[in-house]
Amino acid sequence: MLIDFETAALVFADENRIVLYDEKHSEYEDRYKTIGSINGFVTVITVIYSVRSKSIRIISARKADRKEKEQYYGKKEMDIKKKPTEEQQKMLRETEETSIIYDDDCPELTEEELAQFRRISDIRNDERRKQTISLRLSPQAIKKAKSLGKGYTSVLSRMLEADLNNNERIKQFL
Repeated sequence: MLIDFETAALVFADENRIVLYDEKHSEYEDRYKTIGSINGFVTVITVIYSVRSKSIRIISARKADRKEKEQYYGKKEMDIKKKPTEEQQKMLRETEETSIIYDDDCPELTEEELAQFRRISDIRNDERRKQTISLRLSPQAIKKAKSLGKGYTSVLSRMLEADLNNNERIKQFL
């Protein structure tokens, strides 16, 4: 039983997913492998994809193999947010019963390849990891920011990053 791409795309909502760069299959385009669960559902899946013009192009999706499951379960417990539909649950239950089929787009990886992917993934995660800083803001700015509701610090972070990437905007404040 294959997993349809609409269901497979739900793996990107898994906060504990593992994203690995597929150097072996990235000769013509960068390919990635994501190992994760859908909304806490028992089945762990593997999705192979590329990113084109800020869009994700899923190449294949299947049940995760033993090595991938071991790698995934090394992560923290998930926070269940949205339950899969009945159809998605049925598909995932059926997937549990099927054997893993490897192909050129989604081959079985050796322990060495998994370790290499993990190292690359760790490096990329370190490059993207946000750092905590202290910043002095006026009481009015804090009040306005907090009025944005839950997640206001993420909104402030995106605003600051957008302005820091805009040289004209920086010049206005120098």
